Amino acid sequence: MGEIEITLQNIKDESLTALKETFGDSYEDSKQEIEELLKESEEKAKEWAADLITGATRIEAVKYFLKTEKSLYENTLLKLAGIQQINASNLKDQLIQILIDKLGELANKQ
Repeated sequence: MGEIEITLQNIKDESLTALKETFGDSYEDSKQEIEELLKESEEKAKEWAADLITGATRIEAVKYFLKTEKSLYENTLLKLAGIQQINASNLKDQLIQILIDKLGELANKQ
């Protein structure tokens, strides 16, 4: 294997390591947060439905509760998207630095 192939393999290996370090647990963390939010919403919806059926609350109140729940979902998803965007930006910077370093090392060997 020549120097170029070794350098390319090193770039690939370090890039994959950076990818795992950057995004490692964020998928599972995001999934868990959304699942918890869904569970809480399901419990609330059951309570609101029961209150509506028994007459303990009015449809207008349930509509208001649903709107606030929608806002909670939107804010959670925006937060998670923002985290992923920051992670992607950090990864891009790491990948550029890996390329610069490895190609610089290769150029110094020539």
